[in-house]
Amino acid sequence: MTDKKHELEGCLWKTKAAPKTTILDLLRSKIMIEVGRFDDAEKIIDRLSGSKVHRAAEAKLQKVILHLIRRRYEQAVGLFKKIETSIKKDTQFYNICLALAFFQSRSRAAGRIFAQIDQRSTASQ
Repeated sequence: MTDKKHELEGCLWKTKAAPKTTILDLLRSKIMIEVGRFDDAEKIIDRLSGSKVHRAAEAKLQKVILHLIRRRYEQAVGLFKKIETSIKKDTQFYNICLALAFFQSRSRAAGRIFAQIDQRSTASQ
C-alpha cells in the first residue's frame, strides 16, 4: 500500500465513529474513490444524491466520476447533463468536461454536452 493510500485509509478509519453528517459523508466518499473503494463510495453517494440536502448535486457529481471510472460513459453524460447547471464551476468540473470530451468518440452525447458547456461558459464571461 502506498503512503498516500495508507494515510487516506487512516483518515477513513479515524472518522468511522464520527457522527454522520452530509459533508463528512461526502468527504469520505471522495476518499474512498481515491483509494479504490468504489462500491463503498457508491453506497454513500447514492444515499446522499437521493436526499433533498443541498449537497445532493455534489454527490451526483461524484457519481459521474464513478461512472467514468467504470467506463459507463452514457450514464456519466446523462447524469452530468442533469446536474451541470447546479454545480460549482471549479477544477473538478472542468476536468470532468475534459474527460467527457476525450470519450466523445464513444459517445456523441458527450461531445454535444461539452459544446453546450463551452457555449454557456463563454456567454457567462
